[in-house]
Amino acid sequence: EGVSRVAAMAPNVPMWNGRSQTAVIEWIDAQWAAPAPAIVRAGTQHTLTTKVTRSTDGTPLVGWVVRYEILEGAPAQFVSYQGDAGVAADATTDSNGQASVTISPTTNASGTTQVRIQILRPAAPDGSRTAIAVGDAYTSVTWSAPGLAANIVGPQQANTGDVVNYHIEVTNPGDMPVTNVDVSHVVSPEMSFLGSSPPGQVFGNRMQWQLPVIEPGMVMGFDVSCRVEGGGDIAHHVSATSAEGIAAEASTVTRVLQTGLTIRMTGPVTAQVGQTVTFEIAITNDSSAPLTNVWVTDELGAGLQHVSGD
Repeated sequence: EGVSRVAAMAPNVPMWNGRSQTAVIEWIDAQWAAPAPAIVRAGTQHTLTTKVTRSTDGTPLVGWVVRYEILEGAPAQFVSYQGDAGVAADATTDSNGQASVTISPTTNASGTTQVRIQILRPAAPDGSRTAIAVGDAYTSVTWSAPGLAANIVGPQQANTGDVVNYHIEVTNPGDMPVTNVDVSHVVSPEMSFLGSSPPGQVFGNRMQWQLPVIEPGMVMGFDVSCRVEGGGDIAHHVSATSAEGIAAEASTVTRVLQTGLTIRMTGPVTAQVGQTVTFEIAITNDSSAPLTNVWVTDELGAGLQHVSGD
């Protein structure tokens, strides 16, 4: 190890103080082994260890600084034994040439955290040399976790008495299986269940399915048939929970258009024989949708005849 200085001179440069430059070369007897990429269960901590040794004989280098920095990816932080946390941490090599830090995810979701590692040679105690960065390395930690996601689709509008169908999907977007999944579909009393595929258990206004396991990337589908009993905006809720404590929810709303007509007739309560009288018929559409091809029939009682003779 040592230092070499190389001077370069250009004598034709007009300014004398700009004719020369000096380059400094630091000769360092060091090599390092960065931690390999790791796959760890989400929610648990992981230790990253970098080893710094001499390249000539492999003996450990003590007191060197290894700087760890989180670059991108799944959110995580470095945790020290004193409880401090951050996205960067320095560790000093021990008697074995190892410098370690503990990294912990800040969520329980799956993903990969990218980490940069910088090797720094320490400054000399007597001040004869300054600290200098001598190299970089990169590694990653993949947080492995199961997941749950739910979705439900169905008609946006329906009429009272209609049979409507809904499709439910429950998926595992994680990279580990999710187990003992309970799926529930809840509707308001304005709808009644007719059946489902695959069949589920009905508890009042709730239909439920139980799934032993959902593998990563698997999609589980359910088709549900209901009859519209009432009107208004009818909400459908689907939820899924697992033995791992993961939950997912989704909902949709179907607007039920109630159909109905109201008829009111007004007219005189007494009249003379041969007198022409007028009755007024008022027809009201009580629904929330247009009604078409409405026919009105007035059957005249005995003693009454339409002025047209029909």
